[in-house]
Amino acid sequence: MTPLKLNFDLKVRLDFRGATIISDAGLLACRELDHALSLTDSADDFLKESRTGKNIRHKLIALLRQSVYRLLAGYDDTNDADRLSQDPA
Repeated sequence: MTPLKLNFDLKVRLDFRGATIISDAGLLACRELDHALSLTDSADDFLKESRTGKNIRHKLIALLRQSVYRLLAGYDDTNDADRLSQDPA
């Protein structure tokens, strides 16, 4: 049996794109854990929707998740949510 021999071009090209690097990728693992353990889903059973009108844009569970993940990421207030909404991840 003849051993398999592969030849590769040993040149490596690196392309740095600082604008697409994110610092909050760890939140993806938090979301997976949240999903696996149904943590925020279980809180949904205790949330009572008291808002009225046609201007309700997001469900309470989505607002809760956004707040929890914002705190886990170390952000002080919801003003950071605007910046995070543009995050590549």
